[in-house]
Amino acid sequence: MVRSSSENDSSVEEIQSLSDLFDGLFKTVNIVVYLRRQDRLAVSLYSTALRVGWTHSNVLPKAGAARSHYYNFQQLLERWSSVFGEDHVTVRLFERAQFASGSLYADFLQACGWPELVGQLEESPAHNEALSTVGALALLAINQAVARFVGEEERVVGRRVRLEMADRLTQRYPSGKPTITKAQAQSFLAAFTASNAEVERRWFGGQPVFGTDFSDYPDELETVSLPWDVLTTVSETVVRYILEVQAKKQETIQPALLRIAQQQASADSTLRQVARVLDTVEPRLATRLSRIAVQIKGRPGIDN
Repeated sequence: MVRSSSENDSSVEEIQSLSDLFDGLFKTVNIVVYLRRQDRLAVSLYSTALRVGWTHSNVLPKAGAARSHYYNFQQLLERWSSVFGEDHVTVRLFERAQFASGSLYADFLQACGWPELVGQLEESPAHNEALSTVGALALLAINQAVARFVGEEERVVGRRVRLEMADRLTQRYPSGKPTITKAQAQSFLAAFTASNAEVERRWFGGQPVFGTDFSDYPDELETVSLPWDVLTTVSETVVRYILEVQAKKQETIQPALLRIAQQQASADSTLRQVARVLDTVEPRLATRLSRIAVQIKGRPGIDN
């Protein structure tokens, strides 16, 4: 027997591939699915998105097929049930107050039928803790600034710098979190009323499970200004980010330039090769070198 979990945007084809992977290896496969009320899930995912470079200030995703595919729990459970069977899908709520022993780790082990393992295995430390309001605003500012002058690859290179800043600011300013208004949360959740009712009917015996408590949301969002020391930290992070990216580029181009220098190539050919290497680092210089290579090609007195 094996228990499995996966991201909730998996397609039927991807789920079937997982089933095929287990085929013949286990007698039964049971799936444990954790559901979090859609508005709270969206707020949590926004913090995660900021950590990987998200540049948009909208906490809630726009309406459309992608949002429906990810947040429609009825469709989610039907996809998994269509492959593994409804009897092999266990549905739990991602609500700390309802976790066994107050721990997701313990709750999962109990859902798997292994309560004896609770406390016997080392629990992994929490990752991707929710950003504070200040941390989220600062990280959004960094992401937007960085996106203006670097590409996707460079954002990955500098990810560590951004995350260190976010963690430091969240520790310094722990209160608050990226949020939405009460009306926005209610409107977002209302879009899934019918599908949530079907989930409650089929997997929870008709008992309401998602609740209608919106007291953790404000009626209106407050205007938050970044403190002066945060602006200083943001500025320092931008500088560190640029240095990190440039250092990574230097690691890439230096071996290439050394190889070119060791070749017995003509002057114009050498310049063209150097221009190609420098194109991603200093595009204007690369363009000038390419033009010079064209100009000197064939000129008398120049080694060609």
